Amino acid sequence: MKNIFIILNYNSFFKVKKIVKQLVRYKNVDELVIVDNNSKEVDVEELRKLNNKKITVFYRKINDGYAKGNNYGVKKAMELFGEKNVFFIVNPDIIVTDEAIKVTSDFILNNKESAGVVAPTEESKKSAWKAATPYTNMLFDGGFIGWLTTKFKLNNKLRFYSREMKQNQKNIHVDVISGAFFGFYGPTFKLVGMFDSNTFLYYEEEILFIKLNRNGFKNYILPGVSYKHTHDYSKNKNNVKTAKISNQSRKYLFQNYFHLNFFEKLLINLANFDAIMLARSRDIKNSLIKSKSDD
Repeated sequence: MKNIFIILNYNSFFKVKKIVKQLVRYKNVDELVIVDNNSKEVDVEELRKLNNKKITVFYRKINDGYAKGNNYGVKKAMELFGEKNVFFIVNPDIIVTDEAIKVTSDFILNNKESAGVVAPTEESKKSAWKAATPYTNMLFDGGFIGWLTTKFKLNNKLRFYSREMKQNQKNIHVDVISGAFFGFYGPTFKLVGMFDSNTFLYYEEEILFIKLNRNGFKNYILPGVSYKHTHDYSKNKNNVKTAKISNQSRKYLFQNYFHLNFFEKLLINLANFDAIMLARSRDIKNSLIKSKSDD
């Protein structure tokens, strides 16, 4: 039984190099499968320089998002190493210990008939949250409204598992686990159809929870071990573009996995509108800051 790590790269070689340098040293890491989603040539050239018997790199000619890219990596890894292994989905901007990997893998193997996805606790304690409904989605992910609930820390009490984290449990049954880092038993992931490939980015974890839950599997976080998600991305990104991608995934989730009434459909449309308004305000602010710095 192997621990196989799937790392998706898109123009992020130096982050990938950093996490790979960390993972190849660990005795509980057997294989590293890197999937490049049509990065710039400089990234591809650097990836070709990675030389370790644990590393396999696949180069794709399309960037079709998180779900399809990771599904591709899992499928290729299953072809090479078999389905009956523990697989980990890994963002390049995480830091995890060998012990955390071992504890997570052992838990999955000891509970493979019932466990869906399993992860250590992220240091911020926000790596798992209660599944979205049209109402909570508007409250926590609805642009200005979500910004306000975050600012006043209402989401800590209502969305995340803050209370359960304080109860000194060995494992906590949760709904949704962050896609930054988690593990699963190969046959389980295959049984539920892997990630839904109809999203480009965002809400993949929400949909995966629904698919696992409908098939009788439960997700867990393990408070005894942890990892760190550095969120190492550009703060100068196009917020409106990002919001539009998120809105498409939000719409897909609620149209295809929920039976919404008229009012709930209205809430989703309002959440999408609110998200665009907040994104525009942030882009304007960033533009003004950049103009001042250029003067």
